[in-house]
Amino acid sequence: MATPIRPVEETMKLSDTKQQFSRVINRVARGEANIIVEKSGLPVAALVSIDEYRQRKEAGEEAEEEVQGETLYRLVEQGVISSDDLDDEEQLDIAVYLVNRTRWEAIARRRAEAKIVTRRQQGESPTDRDFRDEIVKAARDIRLEYLEKIGRRQ
Repeated sequence: MATPIRPVEETMKLSDTKQQFSRVINRVARGEANIIVEKSGLPVAALVSIDEYRQRKEAGEEAEEEVQGETLYRLVEQGVISSDDLDDEEQLDIAVYLVNRTRWEAIARRRAEAKIVTRRQQGESPTDRDFRDEIVKAARDIRLEYLEKIGRRQ
């Protein structure tokens, strides 16, 4: 299956957007472009396809649930609150956080193992410390990829 082409990002003046509204909406709807609308030289709005809007909205909601889950997990872990005091949704948020964390750790370990194998094939003798360092780097990369995916960079 072919990789879908990402829409190009274009900037348009509000007056131009008004004059060409039908054409602009059609390009956005077809996934050809995302339009940043400027008023007096400042970005004031963005036009994206409904599919992209829904994906971003869903990713944002998932991110909020995960942050909530991580926060609750840490509070329970530190004994600030009891897990018995959590409702079903809060317990689900914690479960989602733990599943994602476990998945990310497994991905980081696989990426680190692949790098260590490559280094060995190149004649190097990586140590256990090198392996741990590769896991840390991979985990950081995975976190950045996730933040980029949900539109939040830190």
